[in-house]
Amino acid sequence: MTAAALVLALALAGPRDYDGPTDVAAPTLPDRPATLGPPAPRPAASRPVAHGRRPVADFGRVRARWALDASITAGAGIPVLVLNRWVGPQLSRPALPTDPPELGRVDAIASGRYDPRVSTATDVMVAVALAAAPLVSLVDGHWAAQSVGTSSRRRAFAKKWGTAVLVEAEAVAIAGLVTNVMKHAIGRPRPYTTLAEADVAARDRDELAHDLRAAGRSHSFPSGHSTLAFAAVTSLATILTLDAPPTRRAKVVIALAWSLGLLTAGTTAALRVVAGKHYPSDIVAGSAIGAAVGVATPLLHARRRLWRFR
Repeated sequence: MTAAALVLALALAGPRDYDGPTDVAAPTLPDRPATLGPPAPRPAASRPVAHGRRPVADFGRVRARWALDASITAGAGIPVLVLNRWVGPQLSRPALPTDPPELGRVDAIASGRYDPRVSTATDVMVAVALAAAPLVSLVDGHWAAQSVGTSSRRRAFAKKWGTAVLVEAEAVAIAGLVTNVMKHAIGRPRPYTTLAEADVAARDRDELAHDLRAAGRSHSFPSGHSTLAFAAVTSLATILTLDAPPTRRAKVVIALAWSLGLLTAGTTAALRVVAGKHYPSDIVAGSAIGAAVGVATPLLHARRRLWRFR
């Protein structure tokens, strides 16, 4: 009787009141795709690049098309070699001038000069300028390769150094071709062609006699030594400028490359006048050709969005 009364009382009392929030929303599940099959793969997250590291694909701002640039270099360099070694000596030599040529005030500085030892020194200086370009690029490539991952340093170094050497060789070859074509087309006699053996020291008479018989006695304009020296140093300095990171060491290297390079090339050009091999106008023309080609060639190989200097 007591149990039946308790059940009846609970039934009549109704549900118990709830004092908490009544609008609690049930958790929603993401909509399933309408199509059957495996879920779409998530896009691969890009790997974070450590500070100071960069991928090899973005390594170096001066780029080269290896087949095309190698063909241009060979197409410009081989004709120069053939012209100087085989074709030039077979060409008829113009007669030596009997009267001193009419010269301007500046070109008259070279009159009466002849020093074969200074000429040999300029040969050495041009060789140093031509060799310094790939050697400095070698060191620069080694430093720059440290900015990529350890596993990619060899590939980055080979790409950086090979590109720099190819572009430098292309600049030198093009400048040399332009200069040699002008030499044979213009045929300006060198300053020493107006000298006689009695006009020079006894120790230099044999050298003078040899130079007077050589095919190059009428190849004064423009100066080939000046062209090659300026093409080598300016192409190197331009490549370093384009590829340099924004660091203090890179700025120092660029400043040294431009200052020492131009000093070496300018000294070489000036000594050609002292040696009696060229007039001042010859070295000015040769220097302008070499510098123009040396700067333009790397700029034409640089990525367009990075042509502007920092």
